[in-house]
Amino acid sequence: MPAQRERPPRLLSRRALLPWLAVGPCAWAAETLRMVSDEAPPYVLRPQRQLGGGIDVDIARQAFARHGGPDFRLDILPWRRALDELAQGKADFAPAVRRTAEREPVMAFSLPYGVPVQHAFISRTGNKRVIKSRADLAGLRVGLVQGYAYPPAVLEAIGPRTVWAVDKAALLRMAAAERFDVALLDAVTGAWMAHDMGLAGVLRQHPWVIDEHRQTQFAFSRRSARAMAALEILNKGLASLSLADVKRFEKPYMRPFEKL
Repeated sequence: MPAQRERPPRLLSRRALLPWLAVGPCAWAAETLRMVSDEAPPYVLRPQRQLGGGIDVDIARQAFARHGGPDFRLDILPWRRALDELAQGKADFAPAVRRTAEREPVMAFSLPYGVPVQHAFISRTGNKRVIKSRADLAGLRVGLVQGYAYPPAVLEAIGPRTVWAVDKAALLRMAAAERFDVALLDAVTGAWMAHDMGLAGVLRQHPWVIDEHRQTQFAFSRRSARAMAALEILNKGLASLSLADVKRFEKPYMRPFEKL
């Protein structure tokens, strides 16, 4: 018997969203959305940390609160699994998701928020290679995190010489053990986690930082009517946040941060 093909996600019509869009703050108060993400300090932290939920988590809560939107809980998962659950409708939304053509059919994206995305190359301190430009990547093995969508130009420069880690912490441990030549990671997250893991003296950041000149976005599951309705409320909140608001959310989390 031939294997059954999975049905493509059913796009929700405006009519399907009406029951959710019509509810007021009191009705939303009974709803708790599910946010999924891997741990990405200082943007997303495990709930056990006293510092707070993270910059992205705080931004989402404030954006929802400004328009009587729902509360949400955060589940920390490996990034690939988080995206799979979002695509299947098992989760409602996720922070800091790159918008790609492959994700568009199953995910709807929020307004951009936060600061522009920057990627850094990180290696063990004793590594004599210096990455100053794309040309310096020639012949090097580069560590990446499974499930992440990287800038196409960088992937083209790296080619097939990639080593995949299950999450960011594993990526940094592999960099310290020289399982590859350099790791590619969000610049702030890489430095924050290296200090947090006691690897600040072991790892260093290279001069070339890739600035994408774009902000990040939340992604919502197209398979969930309540998620799609919540996206409209979140967008209203994000539109009302000023740069000063974003800086205020960032400030508590940047105190322990030092560059590598």
